[in-house]
Amino acid sequence: MTLKIGIVGATGNVGREMLSILSEKGFKSENIFPIASSRSEGMKVSFGENEITVSSLEKFILRKFKLPYFLLVVKYLKSGHLNLQQQVA
Repeated sequence: MTLKIGIVGATGNVGREMLSILSEKGFKSENIFPIASSRSEGMKVSFGENEITVSSLEKFILRKFKLPYFLLVVKYLKSGHLNLQQQVA
């Protein structure tokens, strides 16, 4: 089974660093899913020599991942724009 990794917060500094580390460790871009707020949806992020399109967290289904990395801003979670409990249930 291939490990699929969702990077929530992929357009922020920590998210970009996580993408860089995963690329350096040899993960394949087709197994990496950058996720961010709806403002960043459709944006491209670097992953090694590739670019990957960012999906919005509001539309993304987290339960397809064994290992979602959450690099979220607490203010965003408190805003009520996101119901993670519904996503992973």
